[in-house]
Amino acid sequence: MLAIDSMAFEDLDCDQTFGVLCEESVLFSNAYTTSVLSVPALTSILTSKYPLEHGVWHNGRQYLSGTNETLPEKLVKKGVRTALFSGGPPIWRKSGLSQGFELFDDYISLSPNRLYRGAKKNIELFFEWLDENVGNSSFFSVIYFPDLQFPQVATQSNLGVVREKTYAGQLSELNESIEGLVNQLKRLNRWKDTTIILVGLNGHPKRFREREIGAYQLFSENIRIPLLIKPFQVRTDRKVTWNVDKAVNHVDTSRAIEEIFLKRHASTHVERLGESRSLLKVMNSNSTGKWLDRLLLVESGWPNWRLSGKTRFGVIAGEKLVFYQKPLLAFNMWSDRFQVSPVDVSDENFKLLYGTIEKFLSKKGFEKFQYPSREKIFKYQIGRRIWKSQSLSEDGMNELKALFLGNPNDRDIQGWLASHLLRLEDWKGLLHLGKRIKNDILIYVASENLGIPLNTLVDSCFKLLEKENLSPDEALGSFRVCNDDQFLRFLAWMRAHNLKRDAEPFLESFIRGHYYWALDEIVQAYNWGNNRVWDTSERDQLFPTRVLLAWSLPKFRKFRNIANQRLQLLTNEIE
Repeated sequence: MLAIDSMAFEDLDCDQTFGVLCEESVLFSNAYTTSVLSVPALTSILTSKYPLEHGVWHNGRQYLSGTNETLPEKLVKKGVRTALFSGGPPIWRKSGLSQGFELFDDYISLSPNRLYRGAKKNIELFFEWLDENVGNSSFFSVIYFPDLQFPQVATQSNLGVVREKTYAGQLSELNESIEGLVNQLKRLNRWKDTTIILVGLNGHPKRFREREIGAYQLFSENIRIPLLIKPFQVRTDRKVTWNVDKAVNHVDTSRAIEEIFLKRHASTHVERLGESRSLLKVMNSNSTGKWLDRLLLVESGWPNWRLSGKTRFGVIAGEKLVFYQKPLLAFNMWSDRFQVSPVDVSDENFKLLYGTIEKFLSKKGFEKFQYPSREKIFKYQIGRRIWKSQSLSEDGMNELKALFLGNPNDRDIQGWLASHLLRLEDWKGLLHLGKRIKNDILIYVASENLGIPLNTLVDSCFKLLEKENLSPDEALGSFRVCNDDQFLRFLAWMRAHNLKRDAEPFLESFIRGHYYWALDEIVQAYNWGNNRVWDTSERDQLFPTRVLLAWSLPKFRKFRNIANQRLQLLTNEIE
């Protein structure tokens, strides 16, 4: 199973991508996720359950309970070899998804230049496992591709051509990698007897919607996903329906995998809006059964996780997309492809449908979703834009300043503005910000660069910079005066350098710590660029540190240059 993050159905073009896999697969052209967040979506595939059944609502610290028997656990009991290869965030072992996998490979050496393991390497590890551990046994393997979350990263084709840093560039890399997987399976004579499922875990928002944050957006661009199933042992005399337009979801995909291995599907015996359907049967017969009268549930637990709000639910009912929220909202997806014109919710048919949805969800204790405040929505929309791009435009800076004026006490926004003003060396702007938020260090740094003398320096850590007789060891021992460990490491290195002592041990100690701080900062920036869908630390990583602020002073810039050179050497060494 090839599980792809952030790939919408409209990103699938079988004339351009996935070549042979597209040609020999059944395309489910009306497939939907169960959650727009990756961990609960993949959990649905591995458990045959909706998030409200398996209990994993988001990508944070809410893990799959061992009381859930996963599909891999069932397969291992039957002698099937199992493995999952994760390319990176947010699919980690800690989520509980490792249950039943003999190998759960999420061992990734992160660096400032690479926050994930690329598609080609993931596939390479899969083939190593196949060669060393599987032999002639049946196997179930999941390869998780996070690549499309990183459009800022340049990739390189097999011919050495560097692709553009865009979503399309990453999609080209993914396409080339999966074509390589297909070719390798053919060389190993495994192609015909291997079932391959390519499935999107979620889509990605492409259109600006005034009250929407991408992480809880339940419109078709974010919930309709690609689903291709290449059956094993395709024979020319076997009738296969190559394009299925029935509405299906991840629970149905899970059932298909279970039926492939176990030849049956165990009923969940839980109340649902609609029971799962057999994809294998519809592939072979295109029978309808009760497909048209079932409802598919999709959700986002992100508002509850990040904003202390309510989980947002949507229901797909034939051509209708209905949101369980205040105010009521529904669309006709067939006549309104991009869902820009809501349907009349006073219609009697709609009222009957909504009554069914409300009865089901309210019985389970769920309240209607309500939009966050406009200030919170604007913060996340601006945050995504400024951290998703490689550089901040003039318009972006103006938006950020306007955001700060409306939320002057928000620590995140203060940090974003301070970071960008520092990078731009806008000392007047930094001075104004420092006075506005009463930050003595920002005021001091800006004033020094503007040549404005200050009578006092309030910050106790920065005062240590003025003690020229301080030894390196005394600097490291100044934690009672300054509780910033990384700043003290920098101070010790600087003092050793200035006193012409052996500064290398102090530099090495500082660089190691600064490397991991820089890595954390980059992760935080990427996370905000992705609407904070990863479970990362909650520290003020995006507010300039004392070290960065000290380096902006003319007399300390030489230390910044030395440190940056050593950081690059360390990054190359780790990579």
